[in-house]
Amino acid sequence: MSDFHGCAFINTAGEVGNPADPVRLISQSHKKKLLNYALLLCERAECAQPEALARQLLILIDGAITVAKVMGDPEAAESAKTIAITLLERACSAPA
Repeated sequence: MSDFHGCAFINTAGEVGNPADPVRLISQSHKKKLLNYALLLCERAECAQPEALARQLLILIDGAITVAKVMGDPEAAESAKTIAITLLERACSAPA
């Protein structure tokens, strides 16, 4: 994990205090694209409340990245995968 640097968008946005700064806006745009992708997947899987589930998955993704980086935890992604499977099985008609 010594070469793992986390998410460039999270790292960079965390360094900029002004929410209107172009760096923050680019980071926000990236996260919105990731959220939209998660939403598309939730809709394709016919999940109940796809918008809410997509937001939960975005938090899970970013949380796993942050925990892996800050804590040096190489298992963070596997833990997040386990949680994601549980969320998907509860919310979607198609198996995860």
